[in-house]
Order: sequence, then structure tokens, then C-alpha cells
Amino acid sequence: MATPKPLSHDDYTVGWICALPVEAAAGKAMLDDEHQSLRQEKHDYNKYTLGRVGCHNVVVTCLPAGVPGTNAAAIVATQMFRTFTQIRFCLMVGTGGGVPSHEHDIRLGDVAVGLSVVQYDFGKTVQGGKFHHTGPSNRPPNFLLAVVSELRAKHMLEGTDLSGHLSKAFEKYTKMAATFTFPGQEHDFIYESDFDHPEGLDDCSQCDKQRLVPRSTRSVQEPVIHYGPIASGNQVMRHGATREKLRKQEGVVCFEMEAAGLVDVFPCLVVRGICNYSDSHKNNKWQPYAAVTAACFAKEFLSEIEAVHAQEVRTAADTTETFHAINRIQSQNTLFQTSSPMPLAETRQMHTGAYQLDDSSNSVLAGLSRLDSQKITSFKIWKG
Repeated sequence: MATPKPLSHDDYTVGWICALPVEAAAGKAMLDDEHQSLRQEKHDYNKYTLGRVGCHNVVVTCLPAGVPGTNAAAIVATQMFRTFTQIRFCLMVGTGGGVPSHEHDIRLGDVAVGLSVVQYDFGKTVQGGKFHHTGPSNRPPNFLLAVVSELRAKHMLEGTDLSGHLSKAFEKYTKMAATFTFPGQEHDFIYESDFDHPEGLDDCSQCDKQRLVPRSTRSVQEPVIHYGPIASGNQVMRHGATREKLRKQEGVVCFEMEAAGLVDVFPCLVVRGICNYSDSHKNNKWQPYAAVTAACFAKEFLSEIEAVHAQEVRTAADTTETFHAINRIQSQNTLFQTSSPMPLAETRQMHTGAYQLDDSSNSVLAGLSRLDSQKITSFKIWKG
């Protein structure tokens, strides 16, 4: 139920960004209270749900339908920070593909927390046709990583309360359980990384069961939290062998498609519920449950941050050197006045970081990717 009197834009200090409606629904279910909507900036096309999580006033938003990727996430975040100028940090909360290993016994429904974000699809092809990843590996700010350490230690002693948050959400939204309930361990299986899903089959009912990876059954249903690098890029990872190659190279625990557009510019922590194993056998059966387990962790994370400490952190606008430059570009170009920005993928050389532009390209330098000791290290480009 909405509160009778809306708060002001300056009362909101946390951004919560999702890529899919199912992720946004899970995020909204974590709100302790929902607030009335507020006026938006003229060229802010995001849709917001405002509310409270513990002592924090939170802004929940979702990427436009059918517009995934790092560029879209950066534009949504930029618009959000222009409207809510007192936001200190944001959480990118949703689903991703897991990367199981001997170190991380990742199962469907578990949660991956990004201690860093690797843009794995940015690089160069060198002699012999080998692809060398050269994309930045960016970390969340130290004040967020400090909270991660505190919560991680707490979980070692007391365990998590993700199931408790989920139960409260089901009590509040009685129709939610039909979609977001745990699917069951019998539907959680992983095939050997070099065994591709047969073409033309909609499910794994005819896949060779001899190629399944043997794993023990968990004694409890509570999701496990995994911490490590998260791989981000403008493509879906659906190949087990490539997943394994990048795991060995970068030590990643998860693949997703939006974080690289946020972490290199804005103070952000990435939280992903595991809904597949980043291979050709993926399906959407686990997506709702994975979305809500990630949302439950995000709520638990916020509970570790006192409101007074959040207020002491500089705003995202203050800590982002590029914020005002992006503002000026937005006011001068109609590119940002559309809900369907198009990445410059068609002009980019495959497997490299090079772009081939000509005079007919209606292009705009939309933002500076990352500042390191006041030096510009990379750029992001969109086509209008």
C-alpha cells in the first residue's frame, strides 16, 4: 500500500537495477514499504518503483523490454542518477549463468556476488587466431566490498536468511509462489562441458544421460552464496567449452550481460542468481527462483548498511567524473530520447575491440568508461 505523502527525490540513496521483468518483480517483492511515484526528469524514460528496504529508501528500475546488454544498462543508470541525485550506489540484481568448479560447487538457485567484473568479449585476435581478452576488470568501491566481507563473515557463523526473506515475500504476494518456488533438485543437472545440446531439441529429455556430471545431493535447500569475478559481455554464454576456458583464464563464477556497463562508471555491486550453467542445455525453468534468491541476498546486504553510513558516502554523481559530461551529451543528442538504444555491434570487428566507422554513421561518444588516476582508459560508443 502506498504511503499517503511522497518523499522527495533527495530522500532516495540506493538504486536497484534489473534487466528483466521477472527480476524486477523479485526486487519489488523485497520492499518493506512501497512509496508514491515522483516527477521525473524530462528525458528520463525509466519506470521506477520507489520503496523502503530496512532503513534505506530504494529506487527499483528495469531495462527496456528487449534491450539487454552493457550499453543499455549504462543508459538506464545514467538517467536514474540524473533524476535521483542523492543515490550513493546501486545494486545490479538479477540472473546469470553459473560456472561450477572444484572450488565453487555452484548449483541452480545459488547466488553469485561480483568481487570484480570482467568484460570478457573485449579484446584482440593475434597471430594464430588466438583471442586475447583486454577488457577492463573493475571492482566495486571499497565501502561496498567492506560490507560484503562483513556479511560473508556473518554468514559463516550464523548462516543466511534468504529463505526467511522469500517466505515473507510469499506471504505478502500470495500469487508469487506459483512462479518463484524452488523447482526441485531433480531438475538441477549439468552435462560435461564438451557435450553440446543436440540441435532441434527443446529440452534435455533425449540428451545422453551418460554425459551428466555426477554430483551429491544437497542436504538443505538454502541457496549457497559464491563470491568471485563475474564475466560480463554483450552476448549470452551458451557454450560449455568456452565457459571452461574463461573459468580457467579469469576464475569467473558467473556470466551475465549488463554489469560491465555499470561497474566501470558507477559505484555498483553485482548480484546474480544462477539459473543455468552457461552452456547449450540452458532453459528458463530456474529463472524466477534464481531472480528471487538474488533479490533476497540484495535485501540482506542492505540490512548490513546503516542509513547514517550510507549518507556519509559521496553520491554516485560526485564520485563519477564523467557524470556531467554524460549530462551534456544527453541534452545535445536525441540518441538518449529513445527507449531502444542500439549498440554499435554491426560496425565492430568480430573478436576484437576495433570499430569501423564511416562518414554515414550517426554516432555519438556517449560516456567515458573509467577514470584511473584522472586518466581516461576506455570509451563507450552508441549508434543513434
